[in-house]
Amino acid sequence: MTVAIEAGKSFLKCDECPAKRRDTYDQPEFAKMIAMARADGWKVDKRAGAWRHVCNHCQVRPGGRLL
Repeated sequence: MTVAIEAGKSFLKCDECPAKRRDTYDQPEFAKMIAMARADGWKVDKRAGAWRHVCNHCQVRPGGRLL
């Protein structure tokens, strides 16, 4: 799971490449942050007990990686 925090604000980072979402949220807005990422095409799911966040670009690349 890659939820990063800078200056007290949370944002998502792709687990497959260096991409990160530009929008930031306060801690109480965690559910909104996930909903907005999904609405923009990010895949957010749990596999083998660990959360994964994958940007829309990595989902369409062969092998699932942008870089």
